[in-house]
Amino acid sequence: MKYWMAFSVFCAGCGHKNRPSLSPREGIRMVLDGTFAACTACGKEFRLIRIPLRPLVREELTSFSRDEVSRMSERLRFFKYENRKTPAATGYLR
Repeated sequence: MKYWMAFSVFCAGCGHKNRPSLSPREGIRMVLDGTFAACTACGKEFRLIRIPLRPLVREELTSFSRDEVSRMSERLRFFKYENRKTPAATGYLR
C-alpha cells in the first residue's frame, strides 16, 4: 500500500501548522515556487523556510531548472531527512 505523509510548514512565530495544500506534492511545489510564503494564521511572511530533503521533495526539485533552483536558495534551506515520523518544514518570520 502506497501512501503519502502530509507536508506542513510550522510557523516559528505563532506555532501554527500550515498545510499549503491537501496534496503533499502540490504543497511542496507551492513552497518551492514561492506561491506559499506566509503563515495562514498570523499572516506574516516567511523570510526563510527550512525543508526536509525527503524523497518527494527531491522529486519535485527535478522539475525546476537550475536558474529557478538557484533563486530558491535565497529563501529556502534544505536539511537531511532522517526518516522521522512526520517530516515538516519550518518557516522563520521576517
